[in-house]
Amino acid sequence: MISVPPLWADPGLLSTTAMLRVYQTCELKKATRCLNTNLVKELAKFLGRQVRKVNTLDGYLNWSECVDGEWHMFCQMLTLAYAKKIDAFDDGKYFKIPKACPMGPVEYKGPCAERKDPIEVIRERKVRYAERVKTKKIIPRSKFRRPQAEAVKKAMMV
Repeated sequence: MISVPPLWADPGLLSTTAMLRVYQTCELKKATRCLNTNLVKELAKFLGRQVRKVNTLDGYLNWSECVDGEWHMFCQMLTLAYAKKIDAFDDGKYFKIPKACPMGPVEYKGPCAERKDPIEVIRERKVRYAERVKTKKIIPRSKFRRPQAEAVKKAMMV
């Protein structure tokens, strides 16, 4: 089993430009663009770690990381207090970034399967998506993430 240290460092060490990016690219209630996800992406850059697919969803921070040239999936459960802070920020309240890691231990989820679809398959997928949007079968970005505190409570009960 592969282990990595938590994806966290003292946010005070980040540059002003990096902190501005964290807030400027934030999209409330969106798993891949929320404040926590953006912060972790910037911290990963600062720590020199190669990560992708970072998201905050269902009470967990999920990401893929390159370890010894191979990609692996990891997750960390948010603490209940931190999940409540994220939810409050999504509702327009002030957010103070904690210095200590506000998440539990890192859990290994498994290796990532590298996806290399042929260009024709990618084009077909984009055409199908555009048709579903056009016929209003789906509305882009209409599905928002559920509150994190509820997901953490549920996960703690299991």
